[in-house]
Amino acid sequence: MSWKSIFRAVIVTGLMTMVNGTNSYVYHSNLQANLSNGYDVDVLPNSTTTVSIQFGMMFINALDTKLEKFQLAAFLVMAWTDQRLSWDPASFGGLQYTKVKLRSIWSPPMIIANSGNGIKFMNDDSDLRSSYVHLMKSGYVCWLVPANIDAQCSTDIQYYPFDIQKCSIMVSSWMFAKYEIDLRSENNAQVNLDIYEENGEWSIISTDIEEKTRVLYGFPMSSVVYTIGLERKYSYYLLNMMLPVVMLTVICPIVFALPVESGEKNGFALTILLSLSVLITVVSDNIPPSSTTVSILSIYLVTVYIMSTVESFITVIVCRLHNKTNKGETPGLKLQRLCRLLATLLCYRCCQPGTTRVRHIQRLNKIAPIHSDPSNVRKTTNVKPVDCEKIKVPIIDYGDDGGDDRKYTYEQLANMIDVLCLYLFCFLTVAMTVVFLNILMTGGR
Repeated sequence: MSWKSIFRAVIVTGLMTMVNGTNSYVYHSNLQANLSNGYDVDVLPNSTTTVSIQFGMMFINALDTKLEKFQLAAFLVMAWTDQRLSWDPASFGGLQYTKVKLRSIWSPPMIIANSGNGIKFMNDDSDLRSSYVHLMKSGYVCWLVPANIDAQCSTDIQYYPFDIQKCSIMVSSWMFAKYEIDLRSENNAQVNLDIYEENGEWSIISTDIEEKTRVLYGFPMSSVVYTIGLERKYSYYLLNMMLPVVMLTVICPIVFALPVESGEKNGFALTILLSLSVLITVVSDNIPPSSTTVSILSIYLVTVYIMSTVESFITVIVCRLHNKTNKGETPGLKLQRLCRLLATLLCYRCCQPGTTRVRHIQRLNKIAPIHSDPSNVRKTTNVKPVDCEKIKVPIIDYGDDGGDDRKYTYEQLANMIDVLCLYLFCFLTVAMTVVFLNILMTGGR
């Protein structure tokens, strides 16, 4: 007989009680007095007592991923047969069902084996012992047990905050071997969610039931394990954690777009670095100190932090190179070669006085021939000659004639390093962010 059949019998018996009136209470009183006569609550009903269990949830109090504890309000429906509590309905006004207090009959000593707040017997609680059990004429007993459960739950924070957790509740007998008390789950039963109230942080996505036998000092102990699959609702974390992290990561390379003359490059880089330190602290506070799995979000933040450190280091170097120009220093031969390589790579266009003045004038010579002596110009032309010695033209790199004689300054070298790092770190940041977010959002699902 299942617990649903018992509840149907309860309803029928209740209706019969309303019809029969006062006599039914007399029959109930006589029946309970008869059942308690010579009954020993410390003796098992049978040599092997089979206890059927069903687990139900009412609401989730909390799932603390840092302390690895799962707290919930639940109930268990336990049923077993005690032939000493059977009766003939004809002798008691046709009663098919009655209620007796738990303390007046034998009940299985059950515990939550993976409790995180002390292990207690369910049938040894003063409040629960005052509760009633349903008793059928065949001696079939059904006990509805309310319970505040605080269980250990090993959490996997690899995909935090897009993670899925699986927490187990192990209901087990204690000090009775499997051949004395055999725990069984209801046939094809699942975790009961009829009166479950939705939680704001976690959604139940799956439930599983497993009958398990544990061995202690050679004694097999029967148990039933209920596993609940929980999926985190990540909307809060997406807005309050992931969005600031991504935005802060994206603006890190912008430090290379700031001109040195602004005086804010170093301050900007250090501000980003400190902000990332705060975010790493916030994430670490919500992650258990476990070495079993490593959070991908933590790896991402540490990677971004390292990149930001490198960016700050390069920013300091760029500022120092820029200040060398003000001191009148010029790059050496090797640095000039580096400058030419960077200029070619970045298609850099620079202006520098003095070195390519003649080449610029030679371009002007396509319009007017250049003569070192203006008196040699033919009298027939109407175009005025261009004097190479008097004209002052700044250097202009037209990008088509190499120019090994071009001289770059430290300021130009610093500008080219800024441009190169801006492109490089923007690409690395975007690529890394897309990859990490894709792994986070799809890996845990």
